[in-house]
Amino acid sequence: MFWIGLVPIITFTAFIWDGIYIGATSSVALRNTMIISAFFVFFPFFYLLGHFFGNHGLWMALMLFMVSRGVLLTLYSKKHIYEIFDLKQPPVSG
Repeated sequence: MFWIGLVPIITFTAFIWDGIYIGATSSVALRNTMIISAFFVFFPFFYLLGHFFGNHGLWMALMLFMVSRGVLLTLYSKKHIYEIFDLKQPPVSG
């Protein structure tokens, strides 16, 4: 139940960007972030954490995969969303 409670909190960024990229018909960026996140985040962490922590390792690998997708889609947004539609990029806080 712990992991199910974390799913919406951790994955919302990736799912929001999915909708934006689909609406902008920028499926190439979605595909690329999926491949990068799968091969460089999910599979390595799945094999490392899954071996030691079992099902909890699988859930952790999935959460890291979704976080990496959210981060990559945010980074790709300047090129694939803001520049295509000539939008002002929101200011970075911090």
